[in-house]
Amino acid sequence: MNGARRSTPPTRSALEGAQKVLSECIDLKQQDVLALFWDQTTDETARVFLDAANLLGLDVRRRRVTLEAQASFSEDVGLSPEDREALDSARGIITCLSNHVA
Repeated sequence: MNGARRSTPPTRSALEGAQKVLSECIDLKQQDVLALFWDQTTDETARVFLDAANLLGLDVRRRRVTLEAQASFSEDVGLSPEDREALDSARGIITCLSNHVA
């Protein structure tokens, strides 16, 4: 799955906070590229950032990386071509990944 699952819409304050992070903290402008990485434990958080990015007119590189994929990462193999492209093309990067990879 390459998009965050739809569930309840984010609260207004969550959406405003995400917009502030993207537009003020990271200083992204309309049509800038955002790389957003998340896993199945952070679908809700990713949804908030995706909605905020859409409202700001950002071009988002969506990278949902499962816990299993994180656990199987090898420095010898490195990043997938899709992950590398997302990082290389981005002006801003947000990672919403669990630190509980088994």
